[in-house]
Amino acid sequence: MQNRIYLMRVPEAAAELGVKLSAFYEGAHAGIYPKPFKIGLKASRVPSDEVSAVVAARIAGKNDDQLRALVANLTKARTDHAPADAA
Repeated sequence: MQNRIYLMRVPEAAAELGVKLSAFYEGAHAGIYPKPFKIGLKASRVPSDEVSAVVAARIAGKNDDQLRALVANLTKARTDHAPADAA
């Protein structure tokens, strides 16, 4: 079965990571969780594949510095997936 990438609501991302919403925002600010991005005036989302990657890294025993590096790479990759005419 292939995993489908989708845009998670922020509370769903926090639950997937096993943290409270406030801890998720603190972790996103600290760079250990992926930062949500706006999809509308009042809506933000987090890519599910980024959340899954952080969960897998935590399971593998990665420390916070390693998570920061992972999240930085994941965030950079967001722009690599943008359509060519979206500049």
